[in-house]
Amino acid sequence: MSWVGIVLVLVALYLAIKVVGVVFKVAMLALVLLGLYWFFAPHLGLPWPPWG
Repeated sequence: MSWVGIVLVLVALYLAIKVVGVVFKVAMLALVLLGLYWFFAPHLGLPWPPWG
């Protein structure tokens, strides 16, 4: 494998790690928002569950 191939593999790994990090952050944000809704919905008179 030439040095260009090695650089391309390293760049691809770096980008894959970044994408996984963004997906993880979005999933954590969704969990936090769902938890906040679960906590505050009864106090605000909102329907629960929101999908049912």
